[in-house]
Amino acid sequence: PSYIYLASGNFNTKLIVENSSQCSDTIIRTVKVAISPAADFNAKSVCFGEQVIFTNNSKPLGAKIISNTWDFNDGTNSSNDNPTHMYLTPKVYNVSLVVKDSSGCSDTLNRLIAVNKLPVANFNFSIGCLGLNTSFSDTTIPLGVITVRKCDFGDGSSINNIQNPTHKYNTANV
Repeated sequence: PSYIYLASGNFNTKLIVENSSQCSDTIIRTVKVAISPAADFNAKSVCFGEQVIFTNNSKPLGAKIISNTWDFNDGTNSSNDNPTHMYLTPKVYNVSLVVKDSSGCSDTLNRLIAVNKLPVANFNFSIGCLGLNTSFSDTTIPLGVITVRKCDFGDGSSINNIQNPTHKYNTANV
C-alpha cells in the first residue's frame, strides 16, 4: 500500500498480516518523513542573441540541497546553481528546475521563458538636397510592437519616436 503523509516527522507504522490459518504477525517500523525543498528560480525573457541568466532561489526546508538539475527545453541541461544559457531559436521555452536534498526529497518548478524575435530595422529616403527636407520612410519589419524609434541623421542631430521623419541637411558632407 501507499500513503501520503501530510506532515513531516517520525511515524511508527504497523503492518499486521494474517494467513488463511488465522496465524498472524506484526511488525512496527519507524518511517521518517522529511520536508521537501522548495524549488524556485527567476529568469527574464530576452531578445534573440542574448544569454538568459537563471537565478536559483530554491530553499532547503529540511535537509541541505545537494543537486540542481536544469532542463532548458532545447535538448540541453545544466547542474550549475545559477546557470546562463544561450538559445539558438527565438520562441517560448518551458524551463524546468529539479532540486534534490540530502534526505532524497526533491521538488520541481517549471517556468516559461521567452526568447523574443528581433525586429528588422530598415528605411527608405528621398534624394536629399542641401537646405531642403529629406523624407525618410520606416520600412522596419516589427516582429512585435515597436515601442522606441531612434533616428540619428548623421549630422549631429537626431529625433525619437517619429516613424517617418523629415530632416533638413544644412551642410554638405561629401
